[in-house]
Amino acid sequence: MTALGDVQLPDNVDQKKANRLINWIVDLEDDNDKTARYDDSAMIQKIGKQIKDEIKCL
Repeated sequence: MTALGDVQLPDNVDQKKANRLINWIVDLEDDNDKTARYDDSAMIQKIGKQIKDEIKCL
């Protein structure tokens, strides 16, 4: 598995923001694996919303 720090991002992408988003998704997936709170559709919507919110911050 590739470490997050080893991933090459385009020059216009903020490494800290990308890492924050990736970590958030990993934490969300881990929590959902334990709780089964969200079905696949809800997870897709939740992740999509977060990505859109992050893009507004760029």
